[in-house]
Amino acid sequence: MAKASEPRALPTSTEHGLLHIGQVVQVAPLDYGVVPITRTLAAVTENRIIVAWQSSEFGTLHVHCLCAGYLLTAG
Repeated sequence: MAKASEPRALPTSTEHGLLHIGQVVQVAPLDYGVVPITRTLAAVTENRIIVAWQSSEFGTLHVHCLCAGYLLTAG
């Protein structure tokens, strides 16, 4: 069922330095683990970082991370 569905519409993005929507980025927690995920930047809002993940099992997924406590860098 998830594979046949598309993620809901993304919120309007805000500027985030030199990073651009569609660019490959890394998102890592600052307080533990600090193991980044590398995905395509889908949106950035005042409170959220949203990256797109292509899965053969589930199709397109949007992963949401809070801006507070996460580091967003070019991938």
